[in-house]
Amino acid sequence: MPETKGIGIPAAAVTTTASGGTEVLTENGTVPVEIVASGQGIVIVTGVEDGTNIQVLNAQGEKN
Repeated sequence: MPETKGIGIPAAAVTTTASGGTEVLTENGTVPVEIVASGQGIVIVTGVEDGTNIQVLNAQGEKN
C-alpha cells in the first residue's frame, strides 16, 4: 500500500460545496481541503496545517 500523507480528521468535519469541492470549518472560516484517503469515519486531508482547530458538524449541519 502506498504511503498516505495528510492530516486525519473526523469524516463528519468535511462538507461538500455546491461545485463538488470539499472543505472544513475552522475558527478562521472555511478552508478547502482535498481528501486523499478515508476509512472507519476518519479522512486524511491536505489543505490544513497540523494543529488547526476544525469544527465537526452534526447531521443538521450545525456546529457541535
